[in-house]
Amino acid sequence: MDLVLWVTVIIVGLCFGSFGTVLTERVPAGRSIIRPRSACPSCTVPIRRRDQFPVLSYALLGGRCRNCGLAISPLYPAIEIATAALFCLAWWRYGPSPIALAFAGLAVITPPLTVIDIRQHRLPNALTAAGAMWALFCALVIAIDARALQPLLVSSLSGLACAGELLLLAFVSKGGMGMGDIKLAGVIGLVMGLVAWTDAVAAIVWAFVLGAAISIVLIIIGKAGRGTAVPFGPMLIAGAWLVLATGINPLTSFLILR
Repeated sequence: MDLVLWVTVIIVGLCFGSFGTVLTERVPAGRSIIRPRSACPSCTVPIRRRDQFPVLSYALLGGRCRNCGLAISPLYPAIEIATAALFCLAWWRYGPSPIALAFAGLAVITPPLTVIDIRQHRLPNALTAAGAMWALFCALVIAIDARALQPLLVSSLSGLACAGELLLLAFVSKGGMGMGDIKLAGVIGLVMGLVAWTDAVAAIVWAFVLGAAISIVLIIIGKAGRGTAVPFGPMLIAGAWLVLATGINPLTSFLILR
């Protein structure tokens, strides 16, 4: 039974990952995510139904369009696999629960937001707003089930606190932090707050730790300078998933070591 459940989680994750590839390409361009059907960017021929199985179709086609032979970007199966892996992580930690569903929602927007921010240095409102609404919905379900407002209040306050922290930093640094980062921090806070407000804090701390480390590495290898803007959205996302995977709060760990 456990094997069947895990296979189901993986398949569902891959399917949502396939949807994530659509979000990655269409949301930044302001295009509909429903119509028209996905098509080859070279020959514009709609992709056949039998060629839309996540990862499997890419492998069977040898990574090329069936019609014109154009190479298909490996980014597409990578997004599908990453989403499925995050679904598995959420299931592993929280099983069939509203908290797992909240993290699954975050998993769906994680690859698109990461790719878009790296490509364009922006985090579309459509994706962060959808993430926030889904997190609040899951918090409401938990509150109704518990017959208490605490889960909803903690989640909401965690989201406001995380967004407020980055908003303050943006004000102090005079534009060093974008509004997209602030909104995404709010989403991270909403989701992590469903577990504990300390997890929300840990996610933000990890984001700054990772951001600093990657910036230093890029400067050392000559890929960036002191004034180079490094996308912070992927750091926020990585911080959240790192907390989920390890449960480590770098701030409290440092204080304990002291």
